[in-house]
Amino acid sequence: MLLIQLQVRITQGLGAVNAGRISGHHIAAGISYIPGVASSLSYQWLVKGKQEGQAMPQFTTTGLANGDVISCTLSTGSGCVLAVSNSVTMIVRPLPAVPAGQVFVIQAGSSLLLMPLITGDITTYAWSPDEGLLDSTIREPLASPLKTMEYGLKVTDQDGCVAEGAITVEVSSEIKIANAFTPGKNKNNRFYVQGGPYSSVVEAFTVFNRWGQPVFRAHDVPLNDRTVGWDGYFGGALAPPGTYVYLIEMRLAKNIR
Repeated sequence: MLLIQLQVRITQGLGAVNAGRISGHHIAAGISYIPGVASSLSYQWLVKGKQEGQAMPQFTTTGLANGDVISCTLSTGSGCVLAVSNSVTMIVRPLPAVPAGQVFVIQAGSSLLLMPLITGDITTYAWSPDEGLLDSTIREPLASPLKTMEYGLKVTDQDGCVAEGAITVEVSSEIKIANAFTPGKNKNNRFYVQGGPYSSVVEAFTVFNRWGQPVFRAHDVPLNDRTVGWDGYFGGALAPPGTYVYLIEMRLAKNIR
């Protein structure tokens, strides 16, 4: 009986194969030449001792798991075993991934150790921007942002495979509303809701003049969005200086009002 050498290689996917080590999805095992053996043969491919694939010189699969053992037995048409291959044990590493939808909540003025969910054998980390992060090159940086931030996280595994994802850090604080503003081109030219608890929304925002007439209305306004605040105009003209009253209805997390 002959002992044949089984060769395993990636046909599509990421990373490289070395002594049965793969990173990716598609592999192929094959026997290309056997000295002194007729070309009319039956190939029986085995994965963990169970028959898989077609009776062909090439065996391709996408279903291997870590620790699976591949081998092949060659027989004549009458069932006589001519050769048995060596066994190849696969080491399958998962592709890197940064799952979506990860949100961390931090109180304004405090710090938080970010512990994102990441899969894969990661060797390098790159957070961007690095604003508010003590170290943007490690897995779990200490974050102290002054405002809500969305960070991009790029990770690379030992085979050079890359994954990217977004990590949101929500800065939660008390609601702040200015007691005066000056319409025009200066920085304090909008009247809007600042700060607020995490995941809250200004459901209704109304400003009234001294006679109770509404001069501004907005609905479902995100916190800290000055673009939807009152600019001081009413009916196409700048409202006169004076005292105005506002009414704010908040929708907090879990639809609490």
